[in-house]
Amino acid sequence: MTVRPHVTLNLPLAATEYSFAIPAGAQQLTFQNREEDTDLYYYFNSNANGGGPGKDGNYFTLRSGNAKTLQGHWNNGQTIYFQAVSNTNRNVEIEYATDP
Repeated sequence: MTVRPHVTLNLPLAATEYSFAIPAGAQQLTFQNREEDTDLYYYFNSNANGGGPGKDGNYFTLRSGNAKTLQGHWNNGQTIYFQAVSNTNRNVEIEYATDP
């Protein structure tokens, strides 16, 4: 696998949904919350489609200072969504790997 340069996704507003399109052919996805003052939510269905901290509460929490790695073959067009629980102007660092 070849690890691609990391991407920084800025979350300018708290409690607002931001998305990252997972590149086609990604074999592994790692995202990290380096912020020390807020947790992040991540999920795979937008708020509009019942995901996130919306009415159904279909989300996961990434605690401050932690990272999450997801293995698998990602389909073209798949998206992951993020929200900062509190505080503005937070960042998520994202790395992904592909076959060479």
